[in-house]
Amino acid sequence: VLMEGEVAMVHVSGDKLSKPKGLSVPDWPKLTDGRTATLGCDKLIARFAAPQPAPRTKRRKKRTTTDPRAQFGPLELFTATRDVMLEDGTFALSGQRLRYNRTDGLAVLWGYREGQPPRDAEATQRDPAAGARVLKARKFHCYLEDGQIKKIVIAEPSGRGG
Repeated sequence: VLMEGEVAMVHVSGDKLSKPKGLSVPDWPKLTDGRTATLGCDKLIARFAAPQPAPRTKRRKKRTTTDPRAQFGPLELFTATRDVMLEDGTFALSGQRLRYNRTDGLAVLWGYREGQPPRDAEATQRDPAAGARVLKARKFHCYLEDGQIKKIVIAEPSGRGG
């Protein structure tokens, strides 16, 4: 999938989901704690896995090959470029290039695009008790668990005057 020009994506899960208004849908069971993550950029290239097999239900004893409503399976990887901003839980990332690979749970953030002069990216961690902690570096490695940022490490420090 390729999207260009003021791309905005929002991911919601668990109790952050809301029922579609105007649609007749059965009541949902109590949802687990969820989260909201947002991504903005100028260009996004993403690869999704194939749709997952449809779940068995009381009415449908046999599993069909795929859920007929499914268009995509889980996100496998993406590259976001130009004016990238990602907010996920207590973390906010901004830079010029962000690459994510679900297989290894690693997102790499650069402050510059390929072929451009090095610039810093920013990683902010907000803590209600301690306030915000802002880090600047040319490149960060962001480690994810269950799709959520858990740890950020400076992979390429700022240059002089940085």
